[in-house]
Amino acid sequence: MDIQNQTNKAKELNLSGREAAGAGDFEKAAGFFEEAAKIYESVNDSVNRALQLFSLASCYHSLKKNDQALDAYMESYNLIKDNEKLVEYQAMILNNLGHLCVGIKNHDKALDSFKKACGIYETVKNENGQALQLQNIGSVHRDLNESKKALDAYFKSIAIFEKIGNRLGEADQCTNIAYIYAMDNNVNEALKWYKKALGIYVDIHEDEKGRLTKKNIEQLEG
Repeated sequence: MDIQNQTNKAKELNLSGREAAGAGDFEKAAGFFEEAAKIYESVNDSVNRALQLFSLASCYHSLKKNDQALDAYMESYNLIKDNEKLVEYQAMILNNLGHLCVGIKNHDKALDSFKKACGIYETVKNENGQALQLQNIGSVHRDLNESKKALDAYFKSIAIFEKIGNRLGEADQCTNIAYIYAMDNNVNEALKWYKKALGIYVDIHEDEKGRLTKKNIEQLEG
């Protein structure tokens, strides 16, 4: 089979994988993505191999096959980490890798992944992406009971969300900040930030988040 035919076959496999993943059959989708990745490896197409491995890793992640997901994310990232045209794709892989590492309690690797992704988004001036990564960084520090570092990251995140007018992002950071203060028994500050979040959630009609935030306020006041 010549290279063009092989490439066409890989594209068909990718499409089948996406259809299976869309239907929630991640096991079947993984099989398609793996076969496509093998074809791209055979024709020395490292970029498309990386994209297939990213899709494969996402399937493994959904299936909670954490070791396979970790390996596939890392291989995908390493294939394109020096490709200046795919920097935002690098950040996407690092974001997913970070969340996987949070799930398996590998906090050091999670922080490293989120910080690298944050740096990429800052470089390409994707402020929303940068703010989301700062939120992720804050949440890892929260899980490690590192309140000061968590607050530092959340405050940097909320400053960006306020600047770009992302009110949902702003409100979410308010609740994150409030949670840290509540855990540190600083009730007044916690209430201040929860109430600020509630006002935004009401304004933007985020009813479920508003309800949960109101419940948090009532518990602190009760």
